[in-house]
Amino acid sequence: MFVFKDLAFRFKTNLRFELARIYGIGYQRASKIADLIGLSNYFTMDNMNYFFFEVSSILFKLYYFTDDRLRFLIKQQLKRFFEIKSVKGLRLSRRLPVRGQRTHSNSKQNKYHIKNEI
Repeated sequence: MFVFKDLAFRFKTNLRFELARIYGIGYQRASKIADLIGLSNYFTMDNMNYFFFEVSSILFKLYYFTDDRLRFLIKQQLKRFFEIKSVKGLRLSRRLPVRGQRTHSNSKQNKYHIKNEI
């Protein structure tokens, strides 16, 4: 059984789908790493050996932020928005849409949950 940062991989499933389960790695990044190593689209986890797994985990650590480091960077970025009191930070703190979406006719569900939390 292969484990990557507390995530145990399932056997008899496609390698790319299993690698995409890692936080911060989507299907495209998993496919890119599998292509770099030379593994086909039909390669499954039960065909995986220790060498391929270690090479893929080293490539993930070298090229991408995953799991705890990515979560830390996201929290740090949100904290920075709150500290500089930007418009984005204020809207995030009020749980409103940030990127210009409507709030009059849309986002009713979000407003309902905010009322019930208070």
